[in-house]
Amino acid sequence: MAQMTRTRELHFEKLADIQMELDRIEQAHAAGRLVTTGNWSAGKILGHLAWWVERAYHGYPFEVPWLVRKILRLRKNKMLFGRMRPGFRLPRAPGGTYGTEEMTFEAGLQRYREALERLRVQPPVLANPALGDLNHHEWIALACRHAELHLGFLDLQAASAAPQDQNEARPTSV
Repeated sequence: MAQMTRTRELHFEKLADIQMELDRIEQAHAAGRLVTTGNWSAGKILGHLAWWVERAYHGYPFEVPWLVRKILRLRKNKMLFGRMRPGFRLPRAPGGTYGTEEMTFEAGLQRYREALERLRVQPPVLANPALGDLNHHEWIALACRHAELHLGFLDLQAASAAPQDQNEARPTSV
């Protein structure tokens, strides 16, 4: 039987909620209490979230087949206002998704904060490859759902989070 990965249940209504959570994550990292409960490091999680926000401005390196787009657009509200589930894999994406380059916690945090600030002040003008045209509120909702999923894999209360190197608390395997 497969072991379930422990995650935190998070809910964000606005970008400021994500920023407050990033403050808590940064404090836990500084105190040596931050560990991941999934397969990615904290830096990779933050970089991944930043990558997806950035793509709304720079374009995506893939296209979604028309039939999949049609199906996903019928489920748009559920995707924007429901919960994202872990384990979704994009066909033909290396490792099942994009934006998974390893980076330090500090680099990932800075990149993600910058991406969120841009999203706060400047609505994306590109269409989402799966959901089509989104208004500013919908882009923010999508960023909130994605953050809920991935930031939930960061444990802020770990009793002893001894990092394996100076820069990063490494992920635990499940």
